[in-house]
Amino acid sequence: MSKLRSINVLLVGAGGIGCEVVKNISKLGVNSLTIVDFDLIEETNLNRQFYFRKKHIGQSKAHVLKE
Repeated sequence: MSKLRSINVLLVGAGGIGCEVVKNISKLGVNSLTIVDFDLIEETNLNRQFYFRKKHIGQSKAHVLKE
């Protein structure tokens, strides 16, 4: 566990699989998690990307995940 707390993770893509990876990595307690995704949230994302809600439509995926 101490090793996990000292690593930095870069995740490219916060789509359907990426949201699941964000959830799992964030629960591990890594030192730093950097998310890169230039897409904006669309209504079609809401059924498979559980971090996003209707109020997030049109916003950056990476920005919403940061919050």
